[in-house]
Amino acid sequence: MMEKEHKDRLQRAWLPLLNTVGDVIRVIDGLFTKNIITRLMKERIVQGNAVHSDKLRALMDLLPRRGPEAFDAFYDVLIEQEEFDAADYLKPELKGQHKTRNDDLPKKWPDRDVHDPDHIKVSLVADKEMIQNFENAYSDEIYPMCRAKRGIFLLIDNQNFYAARAAGIKLADRDGTEFDQTALHSLFEALDFKVEIKDNCSAKQIADALQEVARKSHRDFDCFACAILSHGEQGVVFGVDGDKILIKDIIGAMDGVRCPTLIGKPKLFFVQACQGNKYDKGVSVVKLGDAAGDMPTGDSVSTGDGVSTGADVSTVADHMKNMTMQDAVQHKEELDVMDLYNLVDNVLNKQCDNVSNGKTGTKCDIFLAMATSPDYVSIRNTKFGSWFIQAVAYVFSKFAHKNELLHLMIKVNRLVSRAETREGGYKQVSGFNSKLTKELYFFPGLKKQVPSPRPETSIEPQAQN
Repeated sequence: MMEKEHKDRLQRAWLPLLNTVGDVIRVIDGLFTKNIITRLMKERIVQGNAVHSDKLRALMDLLPRRGPEAFDAFYDVLIEQEEFDAADYLKPELKGQHKTRNDDLPKKWPDRDVHDPDHIKVSLVADKEMIQNFENAYSDEIYPMCRAKRGIFLLIDNQNFYAARAAGIKLADRDGTEFDQTALHSLFEALDFKVEIKDNCSAKQIADALQEVARKSHRDFDCFACAILSHGEQGVVFGVDGDKILIKDIIGAMDGVRCPTLIGKPKLFFVQACQGNKYDKGVSVVKLGDAAGDMPTGDSVSTGDGVSTGADVSTVADHMKNMTMQDAVQHKEELDVMDLYNLVDNVLNKQCDNVSNGKTGTKCDIFLAMATSPDYVSIRNTKFGSWFIQAVAYVFSKFAHKNELLHLMIKVNRLVSRAETREGGYKQVSGFNSKLTKELYFFPGLKKQVPSPRPETSIEPQAQN
């Protein structure tokens, strides 16, 4: 339950909020992304109340029963959606402080006047406080990101889907993804990662690439990062052959069991793929045609809408049988009724014991960023790249020298939320799920001699009750 002080604040702000909150749908989406409300709750609020004020009343009536984190999450969502006046009613003591945080982002997105995907320049650390954080990076609060090569960055970029179409599966080529590849390559190379690129991979080749990296020793690295750029449906991404691979299997391929030299180190995943066939217009959702095509502005939508169901998820599980847990594979019928973030939580949400006692949860230290919300498409501009990946490239290049990863991703979410197609006014909401146990700073430009490799932590399987 919500704390009494927070309940009282919400009650005092009730009427002002009803008159102030402008886009309640996006606020509801934000709370859904943060796992404060469930999908069923979201649908009941949105579909069961025709009037804007009734939706907001239903939401605020529900929040006190959604746990002690609900109040702060509500405030954070209002800030992220730039509902500043509404946020000030909840926390008047912070009035005005948040507005300056948004002044450092472009007011529109995408914008080639402020961001060129072909020329990514990363700002380097100069602040004394950040240098102190760097020196203290072996503490219990900050991940060490100190080595000359921070780790491997695996980039899987699927552009050409003629093999899928030859098999009767309607997947268009992903024109514009070359801008995303260029931007990510430049970004992570500048962040001192060893970049490995795999183009146009089948589902089996995606699994094989992950397995190959998992078998390597990461003892001389601080981190692992991976980006998957492809078509997708809820909970899965497509190989160029039209077969599917579960996102939770992608994550699971690098867990503590399959890659013990990454135990205790952050493992970052970025997925640019649709997670459904709905289009977000802010207050309404519509479906478009079967295959992806260029929007009038050049905003092309990569989507799994209208795709043949002939590609079964279980076919990919066969390729990954040496990598996945016994219960890793779910059939499509089960997958479609599950919320993506709850699905991922089933994989990530293990008890993360302190490493100092000799053990750690096998799913600890994992971070997943998604281009879009469950059920929705993600937008890709054929002359710029995808809204999400280009936002990652822009934000990380401008702010990684001073901001921690989660703060960077909040900026990414905010920037993506500002994008809108000219015709149709379609929007997009990106999100992330973190099981990191420390703060993660990239410390661009800083390196130091690292002590001899830390001993590998053993993982002992525990019996299930």
